[in-house]
Order: sequence, then structure tokens, then C-alpha cells
Amino acid sequence: MMRSLPSGPQRVLGSPRDGAAYRRAAPRPQPRRRCAARAAAAPPPPQQPPQPRPPAPQQAPGLPFLGSFSFFNLPQRYALWAQLMRERGIDAMQIELLGRKAYVIRSPESVGRIIRQTDKFPKSKTEGLSRLEEWLGDGLVTQASPELHAAMRDVLAPAFKAASIKGFVPAFAKSGEEVADFLASLGGREYDIEPLCRRVTLDVIGRTMFGFDFGAVALEAAAAAGTTEGGSGNSSSSGSGSSSSGNGGSSTSSNSSSSGGGGKVDVVGALDGIFGAAVVLMAAGALPTALVPGIQAYRRGISTIDGVIDSMLRERREKGLKEEDTDLLSFMLRAQQQGNALVTDKQLRDELQTMVLAGSDTTAGTLAFALHELAARPQLLARCQAEADAALGDGPAGALPAEAFQRLALISGAANETLRLHSAVPMLTRVCLEESVLGGCTVPAGAYVFASFHALHRHEAHWPRADEWLPERWLPQNAAELAPHADVAFLPFSSGPRACIGRFFAGLELSVLLAVLLRRLDFFPAGGGGGAPLRTRQKFTLASADGVRVVARPRARGGGAPAAR
Repeated sequence: MMRSLPSGPQRVLGSPRDGAAYRRAAPRPQPRRRCAARAAAAPPPPQQPPQPRPPAPQQAPGLPFLGSFSFFNLPQRYALWAQLMRERGIDAMQIELLGRKAYVIRSPESVGRIIRQTDKFPKSKTEGLSRLEEWLGDGLVTQASPELHAAMRDVLAPAFKAASIKGFVPAFAKSGEEVADFLASLGGREYDIEPLCRRVTLDVIGRTMFGFDFGAVALEAAAAAGTTEGGSGNSSSSGSGSSSSGNGGSSTSSNSSSSGGGGKVDVVGALDGIFGAAVVLMAAGALPTALVPGIQAYRRGISTIDGVIDSMLRERREKGLKEEDTDLLSFMLRAQQQGNALVTDKQLRDELQTMVLAGSDTTAGTLAFALHELAARPQLLARCQAEADAALGDGPAGALPAEAFQRLALISGAANETLRLHSAVPMLTRVCLEESVLGGCTVPAGAYVFASFHALHRHEAHWPRADEWLPERWLPQNAAELAPHADVAFLPFSSGPRACIGRFFAGLELSVLLAVLLRRLDFFPAGGGGGAPLRTRQKFTLASADGVRVVARPRARGGGAPAAR
């Protein structure tokens, strides 16, 4: 059957006739269909619900406007804040004083940000440390300018290289033996060792970093013998006059002429006069300086130490610098002689005042607290003594290489555990330049923040058995169980651009001093039994609240040659 054809003129495909008519008559080609997924317009992304703004930190208890109760307990506030945060299970807390808000932070991530991101959390020229300019000037601790801090740190850094510090072992050991001699001479009577530890660390910093002998332990020994005034009252040049050995390669001047009468100047006593007012100056910014309790003693102490520094600089310049001099003062004087405009006489003075404080007082507390903790644990003390005996033998400790002391795992653990539980610097203050989330809470721009090392080092989520003093937690075999987060939650020397420049120095110094003392002496808690718990407070750095009283006696085994040099 034939299909009927449509009537009318037909258009032949490709005909040269009117193309427009053709296009109108010809069926339009249908576009090739795309897959549905491509042809359909992409739907808009689903709207994410707005993220809730982290809450403001909880506020510490207090009174309206007057502020947080804990703020008024200046010596104990670091511990009160840590306890409040633990009880509430929080990592950020707001505190207030006279309408001014600040924030305490304890989480590892946030504390790490505060101390490392110096562009976002800088020091402030208006914070409490700025009120200490009369004392510390623009030394490393108080210098707010990142550029000037870094430039001065570059000048000082060569003195703190590992190779230089390892050469200080003879000076560390010499100072430790002098303390052991003194404690052995007490006949087993109870003694507060905290002031003595401050004296030995001052002698160490003088001999190694200044080429200068403060004779601080000798002052204590002389005072105890009743031959001179000074010392802690529990200090003449007996046993520590001018020396040319055991000082890290620099000739040593002695602390004598500055006192006006040939006697030694009691620098530790001068520091004691400074500390009381310094704490108030830092914490009570609204209080006029003239009304600060102890302000006259503060100024006398500064003047006394300035006099010793002037004498030190004068004697070193008169003697001249030698190529082999590698102490801190030599590097500063050399930089000045080479035309470094930063190293003015005032900057020299500021750095020396700072090092007298930072190089002695911080390490002293750790040494005293470690001995207190060991005295209360006779079995652990015996293990540490055995470690010291094996490493040091019966010869002079100062003749051993630094590596011998770096292998003292349990003694180093005792030092680390003391630094964890009793941080020499319980907290640092910074300014939060922009709104930030810290400790899971929103902290406003412009606020002061306290990075609390004390609270971080006792954080129950990061430290198993957080309140126990356990040197064995630092042994490699115990790290996973007892120190699983030490890499982020242990910051005794801070971190970042403003980390303690002397952290390696302090670690080796503590190991040598502890090893020398434990080889020579047994330690017992005052009053017998397990001894009283250690109570601390913040002066400028952390100190005891009631003293650190122990009994020290020469060991029965002899402990090597007495006073080995």
C-alpha cells in the first residue's frame, strides 16, 4: 500500500531556494539531551546552621566592681585560680579587679598559642612588669618590643650555646661542693635550705655568666659561724674568694670592694628587700608607687645591686677581655666594643639586673623543693643517690664531662617533676589583641590573659595522678602511662620567641647540683616522719610559704672526697 504524499510544494533538503522559508518549514533539530544531573541547575548548597559563638568564660567568685576574692590574695592567687578551674572543669575563667576584667587560661593548645603567637598576644607596656622599670629596666624579661627583644637575645645567645654551657660543669660542681661542705658542718641540725639554694645559684650565675664571685654561700657560712653579719640568719670571704678556675673560661673577680669596708655585699639580702614591693607593684596597678608597702627597701635593694654591677663592670674593663672569655658579660662587652648601638651602659646594667634575678632565683626554688620532696621519700632518695654514686664515683665531680650528668635519668626526673608541680614562674601575662577563642571560650580584644603554667601542669585531663610528685613518670618506660601529653602540656621554660634563654643552662645546673649533694649527704624531713607538705606562694618567682626545712647529714659511705674540686 502506498502512503499518500503531502500536497503542496515540497522542499528538498539542501535546496538553494529561500533558506529562511526552509528554516521556518524544516523541523528544528532538537538539542542533544544531557544527563539529568548536568542539565538541571545545581541546587544551592544546604544552608549550614550558624555556629554558636563560644561562651564567655565563667567568672571567679567575688563582689560587684571590687572584683574576684582571689585577686586580693596575691601570694596564692595562681593556686586558687587553678583549683577553681579544676573544680568547675573549665579551661578559661574570667577574673575582675575594680571593674577591670582579665582571663586565666590553662588548656595546652591555648596556652601554647598565647606564648608562641607574639604578634597576637604581645607583652604590654602597660602591664604590671612595666612598673618594675626602676629595677629591671629593658632587660629580656621586661622588654616589650619584639624587635629589640630579638636583637638583644642575639647578643646574649652565644653564652647559652650547649658547647659553652657544658664547659660550666666545673663551676656547677664547685658550688655544689661548697653547699655540701656547709650542710655537713651543721651537725645534723634542722635548717631552712631555701635561702642557701638561692645563694648557691647566685654564685653559679656569677662564676659562669659574669666571671664574678658573689661569695654568697661564704656569707651564709660566715653568718652561721658568727664571724660576720649577713646571710639568711638561719654571711667575709671564707671559701669563695677570687678564683681563676671553675668559671667557664673567664677570670673571676670577687664581690668585695663594693661594700665600702672590704666585706662582701649580700646580694640575696638585697633581693629580699626588692621582692615584697615588686609583687605589689605588678599586681596593684592603681596603687601609687609611694604607697606601696616596702617601697624604700625595694629602692635600697636596687641601689645595692647596682653598686655591685658597677664594680663588676669596672673591674672587667680594667682587666680587659680575652679571646677565650665565653661568659655572658664578655659577649656583651665585646658587642659594645664592636659598636653595637643596642648595648649601651644602661642596657648592660638592665641585663645584669635581670640575670641576677632570672639566673638565680628561679633555679633556687626548684633545687630546694626537689630536696624537700626527696627527703620525704627515703626509698626514692636512695635510688637517686645510687644513680649519683654510679655516675660520679669517688673522684671530683667537676672533672666529669657534661654527658655524665645528662645520663642521670631519675635525678633529671626529680628536677622535671619539681618544675611541673612547682613552676618557678606560675603564669605569664599577655594582651589579647583580637577576639579569640581560648580554652573553649570567647575572650574579647584588648583583654589581659594569664597563661597559667601552674594550672596547665596540674591539668587532670593531661596528667595522670596530676597532684603526685613522681620523678619516675619521666623515665622512658613510664612516659606513655604517666606523661602522655608532656610534649604539649609541660612548659616550665615557656616556649616560642620569648622562651627562657637559659633553659639548657638551668637543666644541667640542676642535675650537677643535685648529683653532687646526693653523693655527699643524706636528707631527712624536719620534725621526723614524712615531713610537712610543701606550701608555696608567689613572691616574684615561686617560693615557699613556710621555708624548706630539712636535716642533712654526711652519708655513711663517705660519698667521695669531701669538697672535691
